[in-house]
Amino acid sequence: MLSQEEILNYVKAENWNQVLLLIKEHINDIRSDILLSHSVGIFIKQFFEKMDEYPIQRHDITENLITIWYLHTGNIYTLPYSKLETLIIQIVKRKRQNLKEAYDYAKHLPNNKLCAEVIAEYEGQKLSTKSKKGSKKSEKNNKSKEMKKNTGLIKQLFKTDYEKNMFHILKSTFDSFQVFPDIPICELFEWENIKKKLSFPEQDYFFKGRIKFVVFDRFTDYTPIYFIEQESSIIKNLEDLRKDKLKSEIVKKAGKILLRINKLEDYKNQKDFADQIRLQIDRLH
Repeated sequence: MLSQEEILNYVKAENWNQVLLLIKEHINDIRSDILLSHSVGIFIKQFFEKMDEYPIQRHDITENLITIWYLHTGNIYTLPYSKLETLIIQIVKRKRQNLKEAYDYAKHLPNNKLCAEVIAEYEGQKLSTKSKKGSKKSEKNNKSKEMKKNTGLIKQLFKTDYEKNMFHILKSTFDSFQVFPDIPICELFEWENIKKKLSFPEQDYFFKGRIKFVVFDRFTDYTPIYFIEQESSIIKNLEDLRKDKLKSEIVKKAGKILLRINKLEDYKNQKDFADQIRLQIDRLH
């Protein structure tokens, strides 16, 4: 049984990973127990008070911040708005060297000075890159800009033409099912049922990772049945390999297999690509 003392001991030791693990494992107890809830509030307060003491190079602190972000956005533990602002600013500050990732958080707080700078820099680079692609795509880009101008909220489903092409191929391959892209892992498996099977790094990644394509069986209330990742021809760094392993292990411990498919250009044509997908699926049965 989780106690207030256990949480506070980890807080005192600044063992933030363990506190976050306890929150994920015992969230129902925390919600119903005023003392536990108060202890978590103390953790949040002290964690953010110490934030400026930790150098930006502390990747474990950045990962802790991102875990708190997923706890909040997944409605597992809701932060007060003042702490949410601090969370976003700290993540943006620590992700500044990776402009795209910093932008993904900064856009949630556009009125903050730092976030506004990141948004302006990223969108400026993006606009510059688009302008260099020539006039061939100008009409398409103008329509996209006009859509964004009119709504200010619309975001395209696919980040690249390659992802869009692969999606259409998968849809034609699994024409009796439904295919959805870029699904968060935490939306696919029941946390309460799987958490005890996962190591701490896997539990942490459970709320961060996404699977590129998931095939759902519409005849069984849209149950996810196939999980597909596209392999990259680019040599992966150690961090990418670590995330790949975590993702595969989580799916495996849920009783499924994560299929990894080479990129489309590695095949002779789309038919050959689709045949290889079917072959991998057949091997599962």
